[in-house]
Amino acid sequence: MDPPQEAVRVVKAMEKKDASAKGAPHNLSVDDAVYLKLLRNEHGQPVKFKSLGGDLSIRSGSEGRVSSIPGRADAVEVEFWNQGVGLFERNNLAKMEGVEVDQDGLNKVLELLQGLQQDMRGEELEISIVAIMGKFRHGKSFLLNLLVQYFEWLEMEWLQQAGVNDEGAMVSLDDVAAAGSGKRGLFFCGRCIAGTDCTSSGIQCASCKRYQERREPMPSAAAGSRKAPARGDPPPWWNPEMPVPQGFKVQRQAETCTKGIEIYPRPFLLRRRGKQTAVLLMDSQGAFD
Repeated sequence: MDPPQEAVRVVKAMEKKDASAKGAPHNLSVDDAVYLKLLRNEHGQPVKFKSLGGDLSIRSGSEGRVSSIPGRADAVEVEFWNQGVGLFERNNLAKMEGVEVDQDGLNKVLELLQGLQQDMRGEELEISIVAIMGKFRHGKSFLLNLLVQYFEWLEMEWLQQAGVNDEGAMVSLDDVAAAGSGKRGLFFCGRCIAGTDCTSSGIQCASCKRYQERREPMPSAAAGSRKAPARGDPPPWWNPEMPVPQGFKVQRQAETCTKGIEIYPRPFLLRRRGKQTAVLLMDSQGAFD
């Protein structure tokens, strides 16, 4: 397996400012997105702000929206997601700003995909994105690191079953249709020849037929057709002896690790329905962060 690479940021996140930031947002309007400016205690943990009515306590950094503007100039009423509504001083609030694309990071990903497309000899490259969205500090980045390990294994499984026919097209083996029949699985390349697709459900092209005749002995199993592991055994892609890849940053702390949107910089090459597919793993900043 390739050494783990560090995920690249393709969308920047707004960095929330400390409560010491100068200037209060006096131009707030109803439905404006706001957050309580960050203020930390001596242990580095965010403190909580109490509403002016004293009936609501909200962690600094929490996001909400302006629900109403009362007659006083120093405070507005804010609704915080799933936490309640309260009156808070303008000096402790800041307006949410829009995110912006990290062009350098995005260019790195696009250059990789363009290079793969140039190596395809005219075959179309499909892009598939696996993304995770959810509440912050709930293990999204850790799950994606496990998926890195899984897709590395899946990619190697597919490469072991793939071949190239005499016209230079990469072929795949459909082992599912022949299961239980005692017949060999069908090899196909996914190209459209004379208006007909060479797929497992279509008509096999002449080059793939010749490849089929030469292919001996039959491969033991196609990728994804292995028997399920016995109860208590780890799945075939999981190696307990190896540490989990750290392409997506993971830390033990109360604060979020992922800022904005990040993509693992190495696409995983698979073949789906006869089409070459580059799979990208995408992480995002947690909701309610």
